[in-house]
Amino acid sequence: MSEALDGDFTDDHAFMVWHYLDKIDRWKKVVASFDDRITTLLPDRRRDLLNLTTLPGIGRQGAKIIIAETGGNMAQFASAHHLASWIGVCPGQNESAGVSRSGRTRPGNSNLKRLLGIAAMVAIKNKNSYLGVFFQPRSRRIGKRKTQRPTMPR
Repeated sequence: MSEALDGDFTDDHAFMVWHYLDKIDRWKKVVASFDDRITTLLPDRRRDLLNLTTLPGIGRQGAKIIIAETGGNMAQFASAHHLASWIGVCPGQNESAGVSRSGRTRPGNSNLKRLLGIAAMVAIKNKNSYLGVFFQPRSRRIGKRKTQRPTMPR
């Protein structure tokens, strides 16, 4: 095992490391410029950003993504169920004669679907929040994977 650590760090290696570090620095500048641009486009959405950050698991960056992906206009969705369906986090229902079949989620906005999944995982880690209190005993009873499946209240 220690033989793997033995070796030489040549000038070619140093050049490659410098090249990759330079590339990382350039991408950091590009990301910072996009963040600055988004910040200048969102001054009238400051209240929306603050409201979204009060949700468990949603931070400032997540709130910006939600506003960017939805356009910030929630009036286009008749209800929260319509928004969830548009995002693609509603499980499909296929029931006939009392037999339920696959409840796969539908295709939707992959960016928001990913963000909401991460936010849910963050929210259940807080054992003092409503979601954490709901998740902990249920996960012990039926298992974490099954508890993490999305369910829509009726």
